[in-house]
Amino acid sequence: MERRGCRERDAITIRSITGLSLKLALTLQAAFLRDLRIALYAYLSCWTIVGPAGIDERTPWGRRTHSLDQVTSLEIVSRALRRDDEHLIGNDGPWHKVEFVDGKVFDFGPENEKLFRGDISVIENFIAQQSGKTWRVRGGGVKH
Repeated sequence: MERRGCRERDAITIRSITGLSLKLALTLQAAFLRDLRIALYAYLSCWTIVGPAGIDERTPWGRRTHSLDQVTSLEIVSRALRRDDEHLIGNDGPWHKVEFVDGKVFDFGPENEKLFRGDISVIENFIAQQSGKTWRVRGGGVKH
């Protein structure tokens, strides 16, 4: 009889531990899925437009336009020099970095924007013309 009591007690203990683990796992899964939905919404509702008004950033928490006459520098960072710049993302290149008077940095390249070389050239030329600045190549040189 005593053995049976031990088995029942052990079975109850195992069920309660398993039940708690299952509840915890379901709670963690629900929290993960909620956070994933929030991150996906934020990602999908953010985009950047380069147009006549300037560089227009749209995010879930607002919209901000950076006028191209407020550009302080235009820089092209080659693939070889890219790794030492914390503002640029991805490992391929070349990357184009536009810096504004207020310190805001806008960068674009083939990796993050999925742009073709022709698209990048059009954006490059447009920003240079509208800002009145010249693209400088990191490490020396000017792009004509």
